[in-house]
Amino acid sequence: MSSTNRGGQRSEADAYNTPKWAVRRLLERYPLALPRCRCLEPAAGEGRIIEAVNDRYSGLTWTAVEIRKMCKINLNLIPNISSLYIPEDFLHWTPDIALMPGSGFRPYDLSITNPPFSIATEFLLAQLELADLVVMLLRLNYWGARKRHELLSKRAPNHTFILPNRPSFAKGGGTDSIEYAWMVWEAGNPVSRGTVELLDLTPLAERQLEY
Repeated sequence: MSSTNRGGQRSEADAYNTPKWAVRRLLERYPLALPRCRCLEPAAGEGRIIEAVNDRYSGLTWTAVEIRKMCKINLNLIPNISSLYIPEDFLHWTPDIALMPGSGFRPYDLSITNPPFSIATEFLLAQLELADLVVMLLRLNYWGARKRHELLSKRAPNHTFILPNRPSFAKGGGTDSIEYAWMVWEAGNPVSRGTVELLDLTPLAERQLEY
C-alpha cells in the first residue's frame, strides 16, 4: 500500500508485504473477538498478516485470497489456511459459504488486510458483507477525500489506530512519505464517529528484523 507504484492492480512481479511488527502493535491495543475462529485475508500476499495474527491467537481457521500466483507457495506453508483462492479479482470472488443478502449473516469473525489503496473502499464494502469485524491498514489520508465523505460520515471506522512509525513495504526498509493507520469497522455497529488512538512506538531493532 505504498504511495508509489501501487494502484488498483498489484504488479505480478512485486510484493507489498505488511511487516509483522505493525500487526503486533495493533493487537497489543485492540484484542480481537473471534468466537468462531473463522478469519479472512482478502489480499493475503505471502501471509505476513495471517502469521502475525496466528502468533497472538491459536486455533484460527483462515481463508486466504490473493491474485498473485507466486504467493501460493508461501501461503501453502501456513498450516491453518483451510482455503486458498487465486482469483482474478477479490471483488468478484465468492466464498464457498452460501450468503443470504440482507440476512445479516456473515461467515467470518474477522477480515483483516492491507488492500490496494485505490480500491480500498470497494474492499471495505465487500468485507462488511463477509465479516463481523473488518480491519484494514490504510493511509491516514483515507479520511481526506471528497468522494469518501458521504460514506465515512455514515460509516466511519469504529476505531482508528495510528502507527507512529511508518511501515516499510519493500526490502531494505525504505519507507514512503505517507502516515498509516489500522482502521477497524464493526459490521453490526455502524457509527458516524469513532475513536482515534496513537499506537506505541516500535523500536528500530524490532523493525530491522523484517527488512
